[in-house]
Amino acid sequence: MNNYSLKDKVLFITGGSRGIGKAIALRAAADGANIVIAAKTTAKNANQDETIYSTAEQIVKVGGQCLPVFCDIRNEKNIEAAIKAAVDRFETIDILINNASAIHLRGTLDTEIKRFDLMHNVNVRGTWITSKLCLPHLLKSTNPHILNISPPLLMDPIWFEKHTAYTISKYGMSMCALGMAREFSKQGVAVNALWPLTSIATAATKMLGGEELLKKSRKPEIMADAAHAILTRSSKQCTGNFFIDEYVLREEGVSNFSKYAYSPGHRLTMDFFVKQQSQGKLQNNGQDKVIVLLQIILQNFEKSNISKTINSNPSSTATLQCNVKEDCYRPEQTYTVELKSGDAHVVKGKPLSKPDCVVSLYMDDLYTIVYGNLDPHKAVSNNRITVIGDSKLAMTLLGSPLNARL
Repeated sequence: MNNYSLKDKVLFITGGSRGIGKAIALRAAADGANIVIAAKTTAKNANQDETIYSTAEQIVKVGGQCLPVFCDIRNEKNIEAAIKAAVDRFETIDILINNASAIHLRGTLDTEIKRFDLMHNVNVRGTWITSKLCLPHLLKSTNPHILNISPPLLMDPIWFEKHTAYTISKYGMSMCALGMAREFSKQGVAVNALWPLTSIATAATKMLGGEELLKKSRKPEIMADAAHAILTRSSKQCTGNFFIDEYVLREEGVSNFSKYAYSPGHRLTMDFFVKQQSQGKLQNNGQDKVIVLLQIILQNFEKSNISKTINSNPSSTATLQCNVKEDCYRPEQTYTVELKSGDAHVVKGKPLSKPDCVVSLYMDDLYTIVYGNLDPHKAVSNNRITVIGDSKLAMTLLGSPLNARL
């Protein structure tokens, strides 16, 4: 990861007393940053044992300065007072993290109007107002950032049908990022959104799926490390993006994600709003998304027994041809995976010589093998994937993400 620091930067974080917001605060504080925790939990209760004050104590312990401020972002007067307190204490605001959010995953008939109002007042209205009131201070900063904890924008009905009200409210946060990024690009204010690839072990996750879902989640620290990587980039060159945490860290050179597992050994659960847009994110980066996915598989494959056998003999090699189709209407694209000691790589095009095996599959299945835990053995038996040649090699290669996913 990059070696840039947030030392002496002033971060204003909404809803930062726990979960992702707290993790981002602690990561920045480790650099020596000044943190404003703007949240409304001031006392412990039966459901919450963390407060803005207990979080502030932890921030100071890891090396940061902290100002805990009561703030209900549904109330603009609260926001104004919190920002004034922040500027009075730290003189400026360099970074705004719009993290506070309300969630209610129900269909239209099961969503009460007050729940609709709560989600939109917190998620959309709160994000917009906090951004508006922080911007005069951000515009004076040398590297100002706004980071919204919200999903990539993708107008696919699958993300709306089961919880329309919630999706509209979260997309509202993302639309704030989209619009403000363009609006303030010339002034050098970076505005981006960040979302997790997998479920994150937070109080909301426990509420939704209990301990079982927590076991299939990652720690909030992965979002904190991804946020740190974004916030230390140039605000003039990094704006208008819909980031996914794991992809950000892979760009920073991270390949081992085991430390982020909440419960090591459990398969991870994909989070909302991710699959299709994550594929698009790879493409939007100017990279061939198939090559990126095959490279991820190759990294995990290098830990396998077959890879160790190949590496023990410098003259040995194995070649896999991978035929990938986007859909049934477009022709398949061919890729070559060379498994050679010291020179394992992926390229687009057919192998120069006869491959050891040929694998044919759809893009969705390739993606799900990497990020959705599709078992390639079952996919072959169900005729979703076809293999010609050395099936053991193909299954070891494609099955490696399941073994190294965490």
